[in-house]
Amino acid sequence: MFNVLKDETLFLAIEVGLWLISLIVSFFVLYPVKYMFNTNSVETIIEMQEKIIRYKRFLLTLSIILYLASLIVLSVFLIKRL
Repeated sequence: MFNVLKDETLFLAIEVGLWLISLIVSFFVLYPVKYMFNTNSVETIIEMQEKIIRYKRFLLTLSIILYLASLIVLSVFLIKRL
């Protein structure tokens, strides 16, 4: 009985933890960051834009992976309860 309760608590804690981390990571995609570049140089503006795109793409990918992992853990938890 107690092992089942510990397993359920563990599964739910992992699922909620992954979901919250996913939410925080996705927040950083929208959170404005001060970017430094030379406004007189087109090359630095283009380089900074590419850097921003790579950074946001990485964060979105990480957020999606964490969210899917939390859904998988939740699915395993629900299937295990049946």
